[in-house]
Amino acid sequence: KIHKLKTANLIELATSGAAMLADQNKEAIEEMARFGFNLGMAFQIKDDLLDSKEKEQDFKSYVSLLGFEKTHEELNKYSKTALDKLLPFSKHERVHLLSELVQYNLTRTT
Repeated sequence: KIHKLKTANLIELATSGAAMLADQNKEAIEEMARFGFNLGMAFQIKDDLLDSKEKEQDFKSYVSLLGFEKTHEELNKYSKTALDKLLPFSKHERVHLLSELVQYNLTRTT
């Protein structure tokens, strides 16, 4: 719940807001919101994985609740869903930047 209310909703707002400013239709705005939500969840889960290597487990982290393997599965699930939400935009010139952001999150070390 904390991850959803924190990072996921923040990125969801940013991506749906950008779609609104780009004068996209309601369906496109909703897809970008879903992309942002899933990217936000993946980002927070990756943070939990990175933080778990630096300090004692926080009882609220994915790693402490699910363990490393399941947390990695969740990271991959949210990342794949985020990428899937970009498929309707594949003809747009710069959508690759958003998919690169998802890929970067998967491999970042900080």
